[in-house]
Amino acid sequence: MRIVKHKTYAFDDKKVDKEGVSETPDYIIHNNDKVYSSKFLPQSLTVYFNAFLQMTKTVWFKKLKSENQSKYLNSIVKFLDWAQLHTSSQSLEILNNFDKFEIEQNKKKPQSSIARVIQTTLTKVRANAYLNAKDRLQIKRVLDNTKLARDLPNDSKHLGLWFTSHQWLQKKLGKTYYKLASPKALHSSFHIVIAQSLLTLCKARKELNGNDKHRLYYERSSAKATSSREQQHLISELLKETHQSAMQPVHQVVWTECIKPLFENEIHDAVNKNGACELTNALKGKNTDYPYRRPSVLCGEAPSIVEQTLCYWLLCGLAIQPTDAAKMKKKDLIFNKSNAGLTRFFQVKYFKGRAKIKYESPLLLGGDLVVQAIESYLDLLPDNQKRLFTDKVTAAFSFSNPYQKSRKSHPFSVGYFLIKLWNADWFKKEVAVKNVGDSLFLDVLNTLIRSKGITFEEWKSKSKKNTDYEQYLLNCSNTLPEKLFSGTHIKNTSVYSRSDRYREGDLVNDNSHTSLTEKLSYMTDQNKDWVNQVGRITRLVLDDIENHALSPCRQFIDNEVYEKVLKTRVSQATSSQKARVNNLNMHVESTESSEDFVVIESTDNAVSMLHYIEQAELNYVRLSNNNPEFVENTLIINVEWMFHCLSQFSPKTLKSANKLFNEIKDVLPKLFLNESAGNISI
Repeated sequence: MRIVKHKTYAFDDKKVDKEGVSETPDYIIHNNDKVYSSKFLPQSLTVYFNAFLQMTKTVWFKKLKSENQSKYLNSIVKFLDWAQLHTSSQSLEILNNFDKFEIEQNKKKPQSSIARVIQTTLTKVRANAYLNAKDRLQIKRVLDNTKLARDLPNDSKHLGLWFTSHQWLQKKLGKTYYKLASPKALHSSFHIVIAQSLLTLCKARKELNGNDKHRLYYERSSAKATSSREQQHLISELLKETHQSAMQPVHQVVWTECIKPLFENEIHDAVNKNGACELTNALKGKNTDYPYRRPSVLCGEAPSIVEQTLCYWLLCGLAIQPTDAAKMKKKDLIFNKSNAGLTRFFQVKYFKGRAKIKYESPLLLGGDLVVQAIESYLDLLPDNQKRLFTDKVTAAFSFSNPYQKSRKSHPFSVGYFLIKLWNADWFKKEVAVKNVGDSLFLDVLNTLIRSKGITFEEWKSKSKKNTDYEQYLLNCSNTLPEKLFSGTHIKNTSVYSRSDRYREGDLVNDNSHTSLTEKLSYMTDQNKDWVNQVGRITRLVLDDIENHALSPCRQFIDNEVYEKVLKTRVSQATSSQKARVNNLNMHVESTESSEDFVVIESTDNAVSMLHYIEQAELNYVRLSNNNPEFVENTLIINVEWMFHCLSQFSPKTLKSANKLFNEIKDVLPKLFLNESAGNISI
């Protein structure tokens, strides 16, 4: 017998009674595994054990999926463990008490309580013929006295709701407001903005760390000046240096964080007109209300809290649970690289502790802006640092609006800097260049921050009531967010975007009636062609499969073949001593570059290629089923490349090779035997 925590798992085949006679104990058995034993259960709990034992033998239980069966059995174990430790288990209120324990002690929502699973289990066997009358009566009384806690309303959190909780935006945005109903449109726009933000900061930090001006930046960020005015002059010198340097990202980031919003337009216009001297002239005659603030974002060589938060949001945007994303390590990020060192694909693979499964994020191409941003972030991390984040990226950051008219001070915060960055004209232009879609996220956010809204603290101060944020949303006409969106908002939006069936034309309807009305009310034999144009589902599905679902594979193959063809030159046979045999059993000549090679035009090479192509055609179906990665990453690329080489051979060589191949192909060895079994190439 082995006891693990409070669970009793029986491994002995027999137990002996007081008289020395062996008898078979009662076990709950699942898939020939002994799950639970009644050996040490109190007498008051045997009725439940018997009920659970009979439940596992019912047709209903056997028809459940294996994961659901495991869910019920795990719940039974937890319930019996709890019942053995609590005297309240002898009461008819046992399920109510267990439900209360789950909610208060285990901090679960009522709808997630295990007590509901136990209630379902007992309901399934309340009239079971294999239970005695006393047990059936006990179960009936327990179920009659069971009244579990009601479900809590679902607290939906996503980016669309974060914006639309401020209803006045509808009047300001017009038809753009309706696009917020599409998680796909909002998530696509948001992901580009976050990726570009992280990429910009990483480039700026890399340039700054590789330049002597990083000392000037660090000194200005931590300088203990004798007066506020002296501090302002030090910052103006930093702005001059970055303005006159060729480091564009550093210049953009430093100017964005150091110049206060109220003075931005005035200083930019003066510098463009008269030069960098205006940065010092802006301080003339000022003893208070200075135009600059101390730099802080690019301090230190490691990523700041801003960069960590942006990378964390990108991971949440891949539908990764926020708590898991915050604990992510370097080893969880998988980069598939080509021989040239370029990233082909990117994916996140990690073990989800709560679900006890291995999660794989969607596969992204190496050219994706998100992948580039994450790679740039990883380049900044120290080699000995395993975790991606050292700061608390899950914190609730305040919505600190730099452009709030009632604002008097400008302390640094994550929300303050990011909002200022996203409102910068130069950043909007960069996003517009990178984004193939629209700028929905930036448009809505800039409308929000440029409004004449009243903050929650201002409204609470004016109303002189100790009220909550929900009352503020209901009673104030021009509301503003209290907190910046969290990882949960981003993750949920990413999940919803996967099943979003709307297209932009569906969200903004300029017609007098909907397409459904047009289709149902005006459908006649004469306009079947029009109906076909409207109901183009089949064509959309085929287009999606061809241009989206399969395009990463096709694009990757095209790029690899193109790269290989560029590095290949077909040459006549020579007596060079530099010839070698490659991994395709063909003679090639070494060149000055290890990346390039010359294929020798010969009958032997042509026969090898013809044999490879024929074997590829014969084994294609089996290889596709058993080893699709080999087909996509190697086979198709080699076949396309061989066709290119054969097209460069002379007709005489091809004719003699074809004749020789037909004579000896029956005795040539079969290829792809190992790959067809799903193994690696040897």
